[in-house]
Amino acid sequence: MSDDRAAEEPHSARVLDDTRNTWWNDDFLTLVAARTGLDQCSRVLDVGCGQGHFTRKIAALVRRPFEIVGVDREPRWVSIATQRAGSFLARAGLDGTLRFIEGTAEALPFESGTFDAVTCQTVLMHLRDPAKALDEFARVLRPGGLVFAAEPNNYGALQRMAHRSPGKSLADALAYIEVFARVIEGKRALGEGDNALGAKLPALFARFRDTKFFTTDRTFLMAPPYETDAEQLAIERLRDRVARGESGWSRRDVSRYWIAGGGDPTRVDEAYGRLLEREREELSAIDRGEHAELSAIVHFIASGRT
Repeated sequence: MSDDRAAEEPHSARVLDDTRNTWWNDDFLTLVAARTGLDQCSRVLDVGCGQGHFTRKIAALVRRPFEIVGVDREPRWVSIATQRAGSFLARAGLDGTLRFIEGTAEALPFESGTFDAVTCQTVLMHLRDPAKALDEFARVLRPGGLVFAAEPNNYGALQRMAHRSPGKSLADALAYIEVFARVIEGKRALGEGDNALGAKLPALFARFRDTKFFTTDRTFLMAPPYETDAEQLAIERLRDRVARGESGWSRRDVSRYWIAGGGDPTRVDEAYGRLLEREREELSAIDRGEHAELSAIVHFIASGRT
């Protein structure tokens, strides 16, 4: 995909794939659903549902028969989620309905007091005003309804520096960290969201009562012989990015975020090159059977009641 084409694509086009099915341990989600009361809800709205990965996880957790509605601003994701819903319900043998419609988190197309629970995964982090979205979540909930949000702190990815390639100096690692941090800070400065929002959930959820906070028990494992489904999906995604000469962010976005985050405009190519170099080195080490790492996935869940 050319950089011009990439500029036209929403960020979700880069990150929505079936690796999302590997983000959670099902028994952990069952435990959290019991602790928060999500397992007692049957009318549920999943906001920013994308292709429905998290929506389908939620379907296994809630009270049956259920009615779950997924809402997303991208019509193509709504279409894909709809196509997958029927076969999923039949395969899982779940008693309930799944439907998907277009809409935005800041202006939900539902009447007040419609749902028992509102859920979202990696949605608030992409909003200019996540507090406004939470107000909308509260509006469409019945009194005492549940808000259930899963958001990351992407600064947690810097723990991967413990697995830097042999021969890479600390200076090289710090230069990579600078790019990573300026991209996150630049995105925030431009009002396009906050990739570290998970760490700020307690402040955002102060508007709710009976708040609870959890962190996922999943780890990111990449170790020979790379035989798990999660590893194979991650390698496939990495190989595709390397083949296209792209990192997890587009060159256009890295340029904007780097500059907005205080980076030297004359070093934009160098900054993007560091991201690409890290991806190429990792893939090369995997192909040699030499890359091994174990990292925590810094993903938080917050719940609260209206």
